[in-house]
Amino acid sequence: MVESKDTITKRQKIGRGLRIAVDETGTRVPGFDVNTLTVMANESYKDFAEGLQREYEEDGVIFGLFESDSFATIVLRYDEITEDIEVLGKSKSKQLFNELKEREYINNAGRATDFLRTAVKEKSIELSDEFKDIAPQVLEVAASKIKNLEIRNADERVQVKPLKEALPENFLKLWDKVKYKTSYKINFDSQKLIEEVVKGTGGLESLNAIKTKKASFIYSKANLQINQAGICRMKMRNIALAL
Repeated sequence: MVESKDTITKRQKIGRGLRIAVDETGTRVPGFDVNTLTVMANESYKDFAEGLQREYEEDGVIFGLFESDSFATIVLRYDEITEDIEVLGKSKSKQLFNELKEREYINNAGRATDFLRTAVKEKSIELSDEFKDIAPQVLEVAASKIKNLEIRNADERVQVKPLKEALPENFLKLWDKVKYKTSYKINFDSQKLIEEVVKGTGGLESLNAIKTKKASFIYSKANLQINQAGICRMKMRNIALAL
């Protein structure tokens, strides 16, 4: 993938790669076994996903927003024989939506609050008697609209202090010397430095004596999922290559 600083957006780059494959007869071949796009990003996958989501949002795509009909498709009853399905419906969904706002699970902007994020993480939510039986489905809908968030208790924060008694004496002496801001200049002969690097000196080998080995590197491969919550990294693994 080319530098992200150019004028081509991430969406354009991905769009150019997302071309449904065709076989030798020109017939479209569906399915992820063939139609899988691998992006070699020159940044972390977290930064790439956040940048891609930001581009979508700038174009008007909204992630993680709850609306009055967000819960309308929750299944209340399904008859396996007749295949009849009863869903919550728009009217009850709006009622549930307003209840979640009253309980401060959803703010006035339609976004999830920390109370709802905690409820999703703990898989427990307080609802009125009318909706408590569908609490698992409500949490499932909520989880699809919010990103995973590691919630930490601020009361458990621990302040770490250095134990000077455990530090070596020579380190403390060195720190007392270098902890101050210092400005300094170095004067040297550039031409002489180049000659010594190329030809070597009494204590250093020449540049030609340096031996190189075959290059090897490790890159990370991850799957990105686009859903109502946004763009998230799902799985990640490291792959080593030798050249």
